[in-house]
Amino acid sequence: MRIPILSVLTILCAFVITTEVVHAQDAETLTKAVSKKIPFRTEDVLHVIGEKASIRVTGWQNDYVQVEIVFSSVNPDKKIAARELEYMQYSLSRDNRIVEIRNAFILPASTDQIHSKLEVFMELKVPGG
Repeated sequence: MRIPILSVLTILCAFVITTEVVHAQDAETLTKAVSKKIPFRTEDVLHVIGEKASIRVTGWQNDYVQVEIVFSSVNPDKKIAARELEYMQYSLSRDNRIVEIRNAFILPASTDQIHSKLEVFMELKVPGG
């Protein structure tokens, strides 16, 4: 008896989709949000260093940079998600005319891998749009 290849692929795809939905429902998602206003002059320069980050930059008519950063950690175990959420850090600095926004993943020395899905999203609104 031959089973058509299309039937086998349909069953396989249905299994994969169902498995993904079950895993997504079992996961805990924790977030940490940061919002900052940075005074910004026309002659200032903005440096953004996003380590594995999604970044959206839009212009607007204000005299400051609005920074919104959202860190998220997804894991079935809420304790692991919370611990690994703290691995994501950010810094803001100004050196004369240069403003720098940076994120980084800082793991403890005893940690050799991450078990959660970690994401960083930065939204920057800058003068001049």
